[in-house]
Amino acid sequence: TGVVCIIANAAGEILLFRRAREPGQGLFGLPGGFVDPGESAHDAAIREVREETSLQVIGLTYLGSFPNQYEYHGVTIPVTDLIYACDVASFDPLCAHPEEISEFRLCHPGAEELRQMAFDSNRRGLELFLASRRSD
Repeated sequence: TGVVCIIANAAGEILLFRRAREPGQGLFGLPGGFVDPGESAHDAAIREVREETSLQVIGLTYLGSFPNQYEYHGVTIPVTDLIYACDVASFDPLCAHPEEISEFRLCHPGAEELRQMAFDSNRRGLELFLASRRSD
């Protein structure tokens, strides 16, 4: 099981990053990762955001789940990714985990960014999040 975290600032821009390693090196990703044994998905989302961005999560909203395939050293691992909208205390400090992230981008994702998402579950989660914001 994996968690995917969508973080937006007050202007509605979403935090994307460029992946520094495979799978999907150079493509866009969202903070997230695998749930550790004995860990709740809620706690995993908070931990992954902190590890990858240094940001402090102060609120989580579950949005949905999507199947994903994670390619690692030639092995395909089927997972289910749980998608969360995350509120953070501040965007300061925003620090990249250099082994995983080559750059951050705050933007209003459009078709180009969605096409460049490393994982289908991330793209689908982002589309779900954007659709929910348009209906608000």
